[in-house]
Amino acid sequence: MIMEKIKWNEVLDKVHSDKSINFIAEAITPLHVLGIESLILHLESIGIKCKGFILSVAHGKNGLILTDEAFHEACYEGISHYVLDENAETSDKNWHFYQNLKKMTEEGDIFYYATPFRPSFNKIPQIMRLRSSSQLKVFITEEGTASYLTTPYDLTICRSIGWRPHDYIRYAWQTMLRDRLFEKRLIETGRLERFLLLEKKDGKYTRNRACTEQFCKLLASKAVSNDLSIYEDAIVFVPSLLYEDGITTEKCDIEIYKKICEILGEQTYIVKPHPREKNFESYEKLGCMVEKQSRISSEAIFANLKRYPRCIIGDTGTALVNIAALYGIKTIAINKLIDKKYLRQKDYFDGYNKAFGGIIDIPKSEDELMACLEDIKA
Repeated sequence: MIMEKIKWNEVLDKVHSDKSINFIAEAITPLHVLGIESLILHLESIGIKCKGFILSVAHGKNGLILTDEAFHEACYEGISHYVLDENAETSDKNWHFYQNLKKMTEEGDIFYYATPFRPSFNKIPQIMRLRSSSQLKVFITEEGTASYLTTPYDLTICRSIGWRPHDYIRYAWQTMLRDRLFEKRLIETGRLERFLLLEKKDGKYTRNRACTEQFCKLLASKAVSNDLSIYEDAIVFVPSLLYEDGITTEKCDIEIYKKICEILGEQTYIVKPHPREKNFESYEKLGCMVEKQSRISSEAIFANLKRYPRCIIGDTGTALVNIAALYGIKTIAINKLIDKKYLRQKDYFDGYNKAFGGIIDIPKSEDELMACLEDIKA
């Protein structure tokens, strides 16, 4: 697919001229694309054929992240991909549209809008003015751990951007009040649904099979040229950038991984560093193979193996959660074993552990760690 640019008014022109278009989505990262594509396949599996666009949106700090490689051919009969022009944002604030929304019914056509982040409440009314006879349905798709740990309706972004006071006030008004009210109306009228890898049941997150099955199909559909057999039956470490991102004052996780190697003895050990990792020297003392070249995600690697790794071990992060949800591989988070004297924020891991303790093993002592590793040693 060619990464063509498109302006928002051109998107609207296409929706206006082609009445069979029933789907628009926005994405920033490859994981976002996977979540949206999984939704497309899920809708197709229940008899709903999507036609429309996935619009690549630039990241606020890092610019355009997506490339053609992020997209899977299995999804693209009727779906076009474009880069949304930077100057495409609209200031249309249609309060009446949201106030006048009626309850969803089982009759009539539906126009689908999907996003892994806060819906574009400005754009939605413009789309639906061109589809006045259709019902709106909004899907929130996978964004990683942020889907479960954070809300898009906070002011965290303002701390890092350095806005002027009036910009801050305007954003606070839009985020804390206006957009919250708009989302509330979507929920009240049955027009908003979350299609994520995990769903909450009885207060705990569990695997959402409708989503994970489509994720796995997509990941397995793209052939990988690299020989990845080294990962089969291996112990794989997936460390985050705790020290590099200023979460810890020292690179203290390495000693914990070293202890695990001592406990398990002779095994195949692989370190799969974070994509932003630059310095691999600290892993040398582990005596492990360090994957320095491959840009393939852990999720994609494991989808192409004949046998899964024996265990995935990390501290926190999206990979641990995704792997547990997608493949049921034993995953262990070692963050409770990190001495709190090294943490800049003592409760940093609490939200993560509370959310994902039901699908990831999170030992809080060396004895519990050894118990977690017992079946791997056997």
